[in-house]
Amino acid sequence: MNVILWIHKYAPELLSKVLPEKIAAFLERGTRCDQLEILRELTDYYPSDACFAIHTIDFEYMEAGKCRKGYGFMEQLDEVARIVASPEWKERIFPFICVDPRRPDIAEIVKDYIENKGFCGVKLYPALGYYPQDERLDELWDWIEQKKIPVMVHCSKDGAVYNKKMGTQYCNRFSDPANFLSILEKHPDVKVCFAHFGGDKECIRFYKDGDNQKENWFACITQLIRKYKGVYADISYSGGNSDLMALFHVYAQDVYDVNKKSSYQIGDKMLFGSDYYMAHLSRNERWFSINIRSCMGETTFWKLMKNAEEYLWG
Repeated sequence: MNVILWIHKYAPELLSKVLPEKIAAFLERGTRCDQLEILRELTDYYPSDACFAIHTIDFEYMEAGKCRKGYGFMEQLDEVARIVASPEWKERIFPFICVDPRRPDIAEIVKDYIENKGFCGVKLYPALGYYPQDERLDELWDWIEQKKIPVMVHCSKDGAVYNKKMGTQYCNRFSDPANFLSILEKHPDVKVCFAHFGGDKECIRFYKDGDNQKENWFACITQLIRKYKGVYADISYSGGNSDLMALFHVYAQDVYDVNKKSSYQIGDKMLFGSDYYMAHLSRNERWFSINIRSCMGETTFWKLMKNAEEYLWG
């Protein structure tokens, strides 16, 4: 990675020659020094009055080496806090603070940034090395439920993982949506969105598994949505897979439960999301959003947007 950073700094035109074009574009964004620069590029793809939920992430406990000086998690949070405090962005971005139970005083940090520094939600990325039901988060789950704070949890296989020596399959245990059963039983009103709807691989496997769905993440998430008031899922990144558009479109129509077997409907709990960095591995942000809008149709697309308002502020 140090070689890549050197190339990016001193000879950026070589990146596309050293790496595949899509990977080079991904790293080019990821190695920028200014989050505001990335934010401006993102917002250029959308109408001037569009609002964005943006997410911080804490990589400092995943055993992948130390962060460069000045680029740690707390510096990341403070930079976002300065951006959201500015008149230009105050009503347009809604930051989520990443939570890792291994960080000392994480509950106090979360409360401070949400209550005093313009953050609105909590981000979990369990694959970095922890379970969401970790007892060190018990106090925080109580507060989250009481304050109606939205939670966004990374929920797809692979991706960034804790200690690659353990293997991706081991780290997938951290992200299994079934881990939330005990949390939701104790905190049934918690608002939690499973990003990526379990991931494109699990969604495609859903087609193939027939009735054997016990360990399928997409199936697990749909069951959680139908049982618990505060459970949502978004189609970020997974929605870029054209093989899945029919699946998401059909499930977005699930508004009426004629058999009265579930309390809540998926059509009311599915959200639009893009996963900005990852979308550019496929094509780009504009293609991603327009493709979904075209495949879903106007009524369903705007329904996903309305659902997001309910998730954030309902």
